[in-house]
Amino acid sequence: MCYNINRRKKKILLYHGSNRPFKILKNDQLTNSPDKDRKERERKRRNVIYLSSSFAFALFFAAKPKLGKNMMSIKRGIVYFEKLDKLNPEEDVYIQIIDIADIPKEKRRWANEYELEVQLDEIKPVRIEIHKAGEIFEHFEVIKDEEEFERRKAS
Repeated sequence: MCYNINRRKKKILLYHGSNRPFKILKNDQLTNSPDKDRKERERKRRNVIYLSSSFAFALFFAAKPKLGKNMMSIKRGIVYFEKLDKLNPEEDVYIQIIDIADIPKEKRRWANEYELEVQLDEIKPVRIEIHKAGEIFEHFEVIKDEEEFERRKAS
């Protein structure tokens, strides 16, 4: 019998969404803290790189308006944008794609089933894809009322 000992493992790809392309992802993101004071936000700086196992999850973070409250329930397939009128469906957004094999196992920690925290200073994506912000509507139903969003998220 002959076995192919060089079988390739299936690549596991992870995603990072942004409104800008990053040739290198760095662990110097500010938190999404509501603190207006930049010094306070700096104090709460994250020291990890967040990646997602879900393309739709990453697309949400790439496409969401910069202003207002933005919420997502990936399990329910719904989103809420307080400033929906600020989301430009034609705006280019970027999905950085990372091969999990490029991240040492001891540097990975799953924050939840969709977010991987990577404890490295930087990661180079295997590729960067350009998408339109409006693609978010192909993946999620937009709920225009915050209370309705919370009710449906909890159901």
